[in-house]
Amino acid sequence: GYGRGGGGGVVMWDVARRVRLAQEPLGVEEGDVRSVAFSPDGKSLATGYSVSGRGGVVVWDMDLESWMHRAARIGNRNFTWDEWRRYFLDQPYDPTFPALPIPPEITSNDEFYVVNEDLIQPDIDPADWRLSVGGLVDHPLTLTYEDLKSLPMVERYQTLECISNQIGAHLMSNALWTGVPVAVILDRAGVRSDAVEVAFGSAGGYSDSMSVAKAMDQTTLIAFGMNDFVLPRAHGFPARVLGVGTYGMKNPKWLTNIEVVDRPYQGFWEQRGWSKPALVKTTSRIDTPEAGETLSGDIVPIAGVAFAGDEGISRVEVSTDGRRTWSPALLKTALSAYTWRLWLYRWTPPGPGQYSIFVRAYDGTGAVQTRVEEPPFPTGASGIDGITITVA
Repeated sequence: GYGRGGGGGVVMWDVARRVRLAQEPLGVEEGDVRSVAFSPDGKSLATGYSVSGRGGVVVWDMDLESWMHRAARIGNRNFTWDEWRRYFLDQPYDPTFPALPIPPEITSNDEFYVVNEDLIQPDIDPADWRLSVGGLVDHPLTLTYEDLKSLPMVERYQTLECISNQIGAHLMSNALWTGVPVAVILDRAGVRSDAVEVAFGSAGGYSDSMSVAKAMDQTTLIAFGMNDFVLPRAHGFPARVLGVGTYGMKNPKWLTNIEVVDRPYQGFWEQRGWSKPALVKTTSRIDTPEAGETLSGDIVPIAGVAFAGDEGISRVEVSTDGRRTWSPALLKTALSAYTWRLWLYRWTPPGPGQYSIFVRAYDGTGAVQTRVEEPPFPTGASGIDGITITVA
């Protein structure tokens, strides 16, 4: 999808051969504008669209009647040539990547992990729901559900991980979220100069907090949508907090009140000894093959996911000789700066036998994942995921 001089359009490419198959321009008039480029065989199409100044691109598989790739709705985002190369050209093309038995890059709402401190999830009528904003503010507010949805909203892909997640476990998922920056609401309320933290309270009594600076950061949202659907009950309907760089415990669900306070606030899990900052640690996981599996063939695909909160993933390495040597894996382009990255390593076993396979990741600063093993309590698990397999 491209924009140029007030116009734009969509181009369909054969990535393997790097040849252009079709191109269609978008009109420049306001409103809902779309263009479609079909592949020569008619089995897939690319759609570029612009809706009230926002737009994106969708690629459809006509046989499966489902989209194969959808670019994030990036609004008026302009890519420099260097950014374009980094995001779209410099990543090696690998047609087998999506076929591997690893979790989908975007987790469905039904499959998204759930960990709640209450056995019964609050059942809230949006018509009755209210979000109160008080404490050290100049203008206390009360918002209805419709009030919240009428505020300027943003969308972003983001991965969440539970602080109780074990190394190699699956309490980690990725979704497209829709919400309103907390700063929009706090600006209306007027945060006082003596404020220290912002506390978020939920129906049922759960609460947690963050610094005023983090709450005012544009990345901190009150989310009310998930994967183009209304936020499901299990994930906090009608609204939840969504910050970046921290474990899920810092993002209260079923939000009902925001209170600006003049002291460090102790949330639900912090009162029970868990970390207050709860910063995500760099982690990586092997999803295929499975531990104990017996494999055959000249090439064995090893694949999984890696995540480092808001630091991003710059590199993933795999060891097939018990951590004596490491080789770089192929990385799939991340959906955003706040999501996991899928990785793949094609391994040629030197012969039959039993092998110990490990994975490690580097965050966006180049810092390598620690191999020091720690349990989830109190700051989140650390260590290197590894499996043992047999090659026949």
